[in-house]
Amino acid sequence: MIKLETIVENGKTFEGGTFTVEELRADLTAKFADALFFPNSILPKSMHGKKTWEVVDNFDGGESGKQFGRTGTSILKEFEKKEKISQHQQDKLDRAERIAKYAAMVEAGEQIEYDVNDEHRLYRHQFDFAIFHKD
Repeated sequence: MIKLETIVENGKTFEGGTFTVEELRADLTAKFADALFFPNSILPKSMHGKKTWEVVDNFDGGESGKQFGRTGTSILKEFEKKEKISQHQQDKLDRAERIAKYAAMVEAGEQIEYDVNDEHRLYRHQFDFAIFHKD
């Protein structure tokens, strides 16, 4: 735990408190990502921002002034949304990979070696089979 004091500097107040290193790291990462600006000229068309930002010093030789673009935070949020898939979708992807692997084994004339990477799922399926397929 790290204790930070409340600081008033140039009329701005920075609240103190007791924080863990992970909390401070997450806060620093969020503030840094928010401070980054990516102009539309370097972003793919699908990621262009609609907000204008005042650019004081443009390092790539372009003009200073207002430019359309996005912050690092908005780009990170978009990627986090894209990365999330449901358990059902993940199961379908896993099933397709297993079927392709089994098909390749059959075509090669090999014996199928079943991939068991989820003991809980295997037990549940075996249990369901035993219950619903009674004589």
